[in-house]
Amino acid sequence: RDAARALVARHASDLRAIITATNSFVTRPIAQAFGIEHLIATEPEERAGEFTGRAHGVPSFREGKVTRVEAWLATLPGWRVASVMPSPILGGSGNAEYLIAANRNE
Repeated sequence: RDAARALVARHASDLRAIITATNSFVTRPIAQAFGIEHLIATEPEERAGEFTGRAHGVPSFREGKVTRVEAWLATLPGWRVASVMPSPILGGSGNAEYLIAANRNE
């Protein structure tokens, strides 16, 4: 845990985000604990204060992660996705993952 916090701290001046398919109510406390301002996670749908079991909006899963990152970067002045490619490493459950490179025009 200390090594992870040190790694995150070394990149304090960089644009940092957690991008995950896990629901936001699980991952938001983790992002906060590490001081990471940006979280792209699956938002669970709620009706009358109860979870429905469905996602609200585009789930941050597979290609949805790319869609969500592109939309998020579009809200940040000067940032854009430079390239996207499938990761050669599968996720823990065999999920398709992506490598996303972004840059900022200065």
